Amino acid sequence: MRKFGMVILLCVLINMAQRRTSAAISHKKFTFLVLSGIMQHSNKSDIEMHHLLSTVQNSGIRASFVIECGNETWRGSRAEYQKSAESILSWKNAGIGVYALPGTRDVEWCGEGKNLFQKTFGKLYQSFDYDGVHFLLLDSTVMLHQRGHLGQEELQFVQQDLKRIPREMPVFVALYHHIGTNGPLHRPLDNEYDLRHLLQGHNVICLFCGQGSENALWHTDGIPTITSTGIDKGVYLKVGVEPHLVTVTRCTLQENTQSIQISVPTLQPLQSQLQAGWDDPDNPYLARRRAAALLDPRSPSDNPDGERAKCRVDDGRWHEMMQDARDIWKRMFYTQGIGAGVHTCDVLLTTSNKTILQDELIFEVERSHKGPTRRWAVNLPDSIVSNPLLAKGLLYVTSLTGTCYALRTRDGSLAWRFRSHGPLAGSAVLYQGTIYFGSTDGYLYALNAVNGRMQWKYNTGEPLLSTPSAAVGIVCVGGRGMIWGISAEKGRLIWKQPSHGFFYGVAVTDGTHFYAANCKNSLYAMNASDGSLLWKRNWNAPYPESNNVSSPSVSDNRVLLATSDGVLHCLNAATGTTDWKAGGSAGNGMFGNSSPAVENSLVLLPDEGKNGKIYAFNLADGSIQWVQETGQQISGSSPALSPDARSFAIMGVRGNVCVLDTATGHMLWQYSLGPGNIFSRPAYNGSVVYTTTMADDVQAINGPGVGAPPPILPHF
Repeated sequence: MRKFGMVILLCVLINMAQRRTSAAISHKKFTFLVLSGIMQHSNKSDIEMHHLLSTVQNSGIRASFVIECGNETWRGSRAEYQKSAESILSWKNAGIGVYALPGTRDVEWCGEGKNLFQKTFGKLYQSFDYDGVHFLLLDSTVMLHQRGHLGQEELQFVQQDLKRIPREMPVFVALYHHIGTNGPLHRPLDNEYDLRHLLQGHNVICLFCGQGSENALWHTDGIPTITSTGIDKGVYLKVGVEPHLVTVTRCTLQENTQSIQISVPTLQPLQSQLQAGWDDPDNPYLARRRAAALLDPRSPSDNPDGERAKCRVDDGRWHEMMQDARDIWKRMFYTQGIGAGVHTCDVLLTTSNKTILQDELIFEVERSHKGPTRRWAVNLPDSIVSNPLLAKGLLYVTSLTGTCYALRTRDGSLAWRFRSHGPLAGSAVLYQGTIYFGSTDGYLYALNAVNGRMQWKYNTGEPLLSTPSAAVGIVCVGGRGMIWGISAEKGRLIWKQPSHGFFYGVAVTDGTHFYAANCKNSLYAMNASDGSLLWKRNWNAPYPESNNVSSPSVSDNRVLLATSDGVLHCLNAATGTTDWKAGGSAGNGMFGNSSPAVENSLVLLPDEGKNGKIYAFNLADGSIQWVQETGQQISGSSPALSPDARSFAIMGVRGNVCVLDTATGHMLWQYSLGPGNIFSRPAYNGSVVYTTTMADDVQAINGPGVGAPPPILPHF
């Protein structure tokens, strides 16, 4: 019976393959170039681009267009984008079109990066057809961050875009971040499988990735994936498209050498597709789980007897799967040794033709209310990089689509939402019953905290990416080159303080003064009432191309902040002079964007090493009181103290919720949120941790003993 079924299926697949390969593709022979790492910041970039243009013109290469895969600039500044515009013009004058997509350098260190990119190149992501070939150019970057993410709107664009083209149409895909190379804890693009699933079944010829410190070639679900060091190193790709063949050649300007990388038919036969799932109920209280995988559809050329499959949990060890009589691969594993929370099971299947296909399964583990459990989870259509704000039964969340949400803490239901006209990178602050936040549309907004009605908005005329602070009836917020003091009640300008550089972090107050740090490594201390400058401190940047100062914290007439040379600074709040500093070249920390938290006699600060260490310093003299590893890198998240300050919560960049004892650093409990980068500080009321992620969700996690007991499940 099994053999009979296979014969029928084989005939169907052969007919499908014949129909696919017989489809006509009406394109002519043409050539295009792929490059990255333009990085307009010095004359060298211009020299390399002019050299490339000269090479193209003198060698007889008839390039129809150029695809630039990110890092058009060095730091995303206006001047650098102007140089990019001039470079584009020289290529257009030569009759060669330019298509570009952003890289991390274009958006990581400049809050205007994406806006400037759009003004220069037209679109952040797009698609186009050229002589019967489809091109899909994606924006995988995240404002002010190095790691990548594809937002819901962009994924919907990809889905609709691919629906409108024939399945057999050749497709080239370009994006900045790598896909297909790393496990779940180290992926540059946190939701790469959302894209990989959309590409399944389409005739994708090649994936180009701009993120490259080396020349590399690998395969993602059988699709050749290529990265190069960049035009700043004199390297580019030449792609020749013929009616039946695509050839990708890596070229080097300096040595005038070429090396063939791949040759791919433009019309490929039907490829096998991996389908993975669970062979058991989807319930977090199961003591054992069974992963399953098969090829559906299966290519006529793939022999089930020559397949191999394996799986792993999170970034753990790979384990072989077993094939049953229906050619379904399975493996059972126990959940006893897996921590509470959401986890991944990666499934890898190698076909008989040696094509490696991979998929990701998501599962949840919980045991009883005596351990941590998920209270609720809400999926929003927005990516989030800001800190949630917890106040009076509501959780306020700002998002990159420009929406501010108020969610009820009891169940995550929506109380209200308000839409601005620009992404919200900063968080909201509550002051005397009003919510305040800045938007990249240039406005500072004031909303009624209960119903979300706008009370006023003030136009600063420049993008606002920082989190405001409020005191003595004044709301303080940092912009591009100015610090603004706005009347909290009326929304009128009270004062403004000139500065240099963008403000990205959180402004803080001691009730009479405001303290704010900017991207030029400067800390400003101002009188809250009139904005007059109390003092200003500057630090030398150990890494000139990056932001080097965290958001400050203030306590007990001291201001604390970290610099990325690994130093925690404690300053006198009245004078700005240094009381003490800790860390530095001795190796006591790799501090970055995370901000210190202060509790009576302790200063808590995470580093950005791979193990996520948290340091507790003595507030009096900077001596280290304890150090605790969380087991996962921390990027941008800061300690959130409980109301009684006896414990605090912090987030790993890959979703590890950690709650620690403040006095000792002892790990009280942990919970994993699963895929999705986290750059934010959680909200924590001492029993429940509220989190926001780039996976477009907000979750409330109960601590041990909080919430109802789990349901009684039948034995199996």
